[in-house]
Amino acid sequence: MVEPTTERGKRVAALSQRLRVLHSELTTETLELRYEQLRDEVQRVVSALQPHERERFLQELMAEFPVWSAGGAPLPSAPSTSATMMMKIEPEVTDPKTLMEKLVAACKGLPEHERAKIEAGLRAKGLVKQEAPVAAASEGGGTSGGAGMGQAEIAAIRKLLGLPPDAPVDEERVAAMGPIGADFVIKGVEGPACAFWSQLCSSVSFTTKFPMAQVLRKDFERFISGDAKMTREVVERDVFKLKALVAAILLAFQRASEQFARDHATKFAPAEIQKAVGQGGLFGNQDARCWQMYVEMMKNVDKASIERRVRELTVKEIEAWLEGIPQMRAGVMK
Repeated sequence: MVEPTTERGKRVAALSQRLRVLHSELTTETLELRYEQLRDEVQRVVSALQPHERERFLQELMAEFPVWSAGGAPLPSAPSTSATMMMKIEPEVTDPKTLMEKLVAACKGLPEHERAKIEAGLRAKGLVKQEAPVAAASEGGGTSGGAGMGQAEIAAIRKLLGLPPDAPVDEERVAAMGPIGADFVIKGVEGPACAFWSQLCSSVSFTTKFPMAQVLRKDFERFISGDAKMTREVVERDVFKLKALVAAILLAFQRASEQFARDHATKFAPAEIQKAVGQGGLFGNQDARCWQMYVEMMKNVDKASIERRVRELTVKEIEAWLEGIPQMRAGVMK
């Protein structure tokens, strides 16, 4: 009696149901073919079991298919060779060459994208060597049929992530990173950085030598569509400009705040005010005179003037940083 609540019982029930369906589907085929198909189905399931579980599993499976006599005589049996082969379990295959042949046979008839996944998996495990990249029809241009990633791109990914040269790389997953990275660069970095830089310069009536516009969305669109004029070098140039601007903004905030603090401390430090006031007359009150000078110095200092001064220092620091980059001075920003 098969116990349906156990894991083995569930497998027996599932396989017996599958065999009945398969037998019904093959009613128009020859008896020999039906036995071969049923045998293969049994072998597929049993080969996944542990060796010590197989005999009990087969016994319980056979109990699901009792053989009854017809008028005192046994039912006709299939040819002896097929009957014995049905329950014969092939030994586990470990020979690499045999496994390769089985894999090739199993892949026949699969859709192209499924075969590509299997190939990418073998390549990621180092079982298939990377093919040499196919030369592009024109510099920076592309072809409509995906030729896969070249060695240079794969090497660049490994270098960026700090991986060893022989580290496995799943090309399909690398390709999936493309939209994620583009979304981050276009929406998360370029948009806010360019808007901030434009607002910062206009708020202090400052004409910058390094204007920055949002161009990467159009650049990427033209590049992936195969525009011959939008080469990889052009895209890399504009990405470099954005990286330089972001780095300059981050650095400028630190330097501008330090400069403002130094200026403020130098101008309004008590010692500096006392030095400017001097000792005063015989009956002069130095503390009162220092306070009067402080009040006088603070007449034109308010929230707006402080913000304006911080912006001016920030713009100057950003300009100084960009000026120090050779590629910027050479006109990369144009």
